[in-house]
Parts: sequence; C-alpha cells; structure tokens
Amino acid sequence: MRPTNDPKSTAALRIVAACLLFIFLFAVIPFIWPGADDGDAMDKASDVFKLIATTALGFLFGRNSK
Repeated sequence: MRPTNDPKSTAALRIVAACLLFIFLFAVIPFIWPGADDGDAMDKASDVFKLIATTALGFLFGRNSK
C-alpha cells in the first residue's frame, strides 16, 4: 500500500485500529474481571466493532482500487 495524505483513508485506518483495539479489550476483559457474565454483552459489542471495522476496511480498499 502506498503512503497517502488522503484524510478519508487516514480516518478509515484509525477506525480500523480503534475497532481492533476494542475487540482485543473485549476479548481480554472476561479473563481479568470476575464479574463478567459469560461475556454475552461483550460478545455482542465485539460483533458490532467487527462490523464497523470490516466496513471501514471495505471503504479503504474500495477507495484504493482502480
């Protein structure tokens, strides 16, 4: 991937990075916090962040392909 100064591509990359960070945190929380209720709410939130990340990736790759 070539470096670009396009603010939309930069925003998409930041969204993907933030979503991956949140997915990682939601995966780790049930192991650290004993009050996690089988991670059901965290699984649903993780699915939402996965959807957002894949949408941002689709935007990013769709924008760079010609």
